[in-house]
Amino acid sequence: AALSSDQWQALSNDQLRALSTTQIVGIASDDLMALTASQLQALGTRQIAALSNSQLGVLSSDQLQALSNEQVQALTTAQLANLSSTDLNSLSTGQFQALGTAQIAALTTDQVANLEDADLAALSTTQLQALSGGAFTAMDSTDVGALTDSQLASLTTAQLRAIDAADLAGLAAAKLVNLSTAQIASLTGAQLIALTTEQWQALGNEQLAALSTAQIITIASDDLRSLTSLQLQALGTKQIAALTNTQLGVMTSDQLQALADEQVQALTTAQLANLVTDNLNYLTSTQFQALGTAQIAALTANQAANLESMDLAALSTAQMRALSNADLTAMDSADIGALTGNQLASLTTAQLRAIDAADLA
Repeated sequence: AALSSDQWQALSNDQLRALSTTQIVGIASDDLMALTASQLQALGTRQIAALSNSQLGVLSSDQLQALSNEQVQALTTAQLANLSSTDLNSLSTGQFQALGTAQIAALTTDQVANLEDADLAALSTTQLQALSGGAFTAMDSTDVGALTDSQLASLTTAQLRAIDAADLAGLAAAKLVNLSTAQIASLTGAQLIALTTEQWQALGNEQLAALSTAQIITIASDDLRSLTSLQLQALGTKQIAALTNTQLGVMTSDQLQALADEQVQALTTAQLANLVTDNLNYLTSTQFQALGTAQIAALTANQAANLESMDLAALSTAQMRALSNADLTAMDSADIGALTGNQLASLTTAQLRAIDAADLA
């Protein structure tokens, strides 16, 4: 006759350890549930690994928490993957920390999505890197927010890209600064678009400099306007040249005036030609002096006509000669009057002839 639950409870630790793996799988659910924590702790790692999914599924939270780290490490990937989220969450933080990378990698997306924040935050960086991309996609904003600074910094680019854009946007700005330049450079367009203004303001200069030109053009107008002068100065010349006309158009006077000469020189002729006169006049005289002749030549007649006198007077003779005849025609008497003697002397005959007679008078 089969042993009763009372008889199973009466077995000593030595007797339980003597059971073969074949005998272990024959223990009925009710009998297994009747074993004490001490009796379960007596089982060897091979006996633990032999337990069927249904047997593991009937263990109580107290029984699961009684398993030693060695016993937890003995659980097969199949056993772990078949545990319900409730049973998996019965494990203590210490038991989670004992799991190997292969065991962590075996967790299903549903299991990971339902992990308790304390258990998730307790995982080592090595364990965290073992999680699949799908596991990170399954996490919600609370899960992502529970990750520690060191955990976030350890994520692979594939794992980081797998996080839903809305969930990444829920990450505290102070935590986002822990991402490496390589991680920042891996963010998807959707993720960058979803970042909050506060998160953009928290990014360091090196992080901003790591953005590709494809990423730069995804920055929303409000987010771009929120960047500080120092942050904008961190952008490389290729990044500046990648900005769209819309992005340049929303920049404040302080932001435009903060651009270094090298950044101003990086503006494309198309970018300059599309700046409204107000934005163009935000540039300082020094910045105007930094413009190349091709950039000056790209200015429209309307832009040239609305240049501030001090900016016009700051142009070099080479820059003056780059202005189109139409630019000179568009200037009024105040503009012509602002030109220095050297500037007037540098004008080509065609440019001089283009000046309206009344303005020249």
